Amino acid sequence: MLTDAMDSAGVVSTPELPRTPVKGGLVKELLPFCAGLAVGGGLAFVRPMVRWLALPGLCVALGALMSWVNGELGSSLWPVFVSLDALLVWAGAVLALAAIAARRRIG
Repeated sequence: MLTDAMDSAGVVSTPELPRTPVKGGLVKELLPFCAGLAVGGGLAFVRPMVRWLALPGLCVALGALMSWVNGELGSSLWPVFVSLDALLVWAGAVLALAAIAARRRIG
């Protein structure tokens, strides 16, 4: 248990907790989302019918690519990782499409 220590001047100091290194935890989840932002930004300039036909395929393809980049395809749970990365790509793409549509309405 950690206890506070008081030095001779009466100042209480708390010992530092040990830190465990994180091996790119947040970055692994940002890559698919940023790829989705790029997909959404690109699809915003395509006809709406083509956009909604291309979006699912691009999300799955980029989700698999991002899983490969992150080294998750070697795991026995690779279908789960690909699905989650595809979902993150989709979320980024939809956010980008919504932001661009809102910007077009405003200005």
